[in-house]
This record gives sequence, structure tokens and C-alpha cells, in this order.
Amino acid sequence: MNSFSYSFDEFLRHCRDWGIVRHYEHVTIGGVTEELGNECDYISGMLRVRDYMEQLYGTTEEAAEKAKLFSIMQMFLDEHAVDFDSERLAVLGREQGLISFHLLRAIHHIFTSQPLSALDRNATPQEVIALAKKYESQDYDN
Repeated sequence: MNSFSYSFDEFLRHCRDWGIVRHYEHVTIGGVTEELGNECDYISGMLRVRDYMEQLYGTTEEAAEKAKLFSIMQMFLDEHAVDFDSERLAVLGREQGLISFHLLRAIHHIFTSQPLSALDRNATPQEVIALAKKYESQDYDN
């Protein structure tokens, strides 16, 4: 478990807001403002997430930890988008794809049920897909 609680509802909110956050042209982190323009690389994405989390949680360790965790989950989604698309848990798009609720729930569970320091063990797409399908079948059984 991570030192700060990161609920699924918070994660969903952050996912919804990401559509706007990923277009930030300026970020302010720790009181320092920088211009990013239209940069769309790894570093600019991390800076945007950090700015967003500081807007929500202030310049705190909680903001930093949630920014790291959210970024790791987003990178995992991006890296394995083709796997999730082929399993019909996501639909690839040019700007931003569509991601099933069950897939988000599975990724959140896997990445928040262990300390950040243990995340280098890297979850496999197959592990996430199996959990997402389990969540999906549970919803259909009810």
C-alpha cells in the first residue's frame, strides 16, 4: 500500500481531467512557472501531471506521490494500448482513446495495492486484462 490513499474515485477524476491537463501550455510547480507550449514528450507530461496534482493537493508529498502514481498508470496504459484494444477493453484513438471502466479499475487496483518502490516489478498486460475481465464478469453476474 502506498503511504497516501489514492482512491479509485480520485483516479477516475484525474483520468477525466487529463483531457484538459495534457494540453496545459504553462505549468507552475513549487511556485515556479515554466512554458511548455505544445510539447508532448514524457517530461512535459510529467510536469503537467505534477502541476495538476499541486493544484489539487498543494505543494505536498501527497501531490508528488499521486503525480508519480498517476503518471506510471498512464504510461502503462499508453505502452500496452494495443493489447487492451485487441481485448476490447480500450479503443485506440488519434488524440486520446476510450478506456473501459473495468480496465481503469484493474490498473488502479494493481498499481495502488503495492508500494511505489515495488512497482519496478512491472505488472504484465495479461495480468491487468485478466483482472479487468474478472471485474467485467462480476458486473454482468449482478
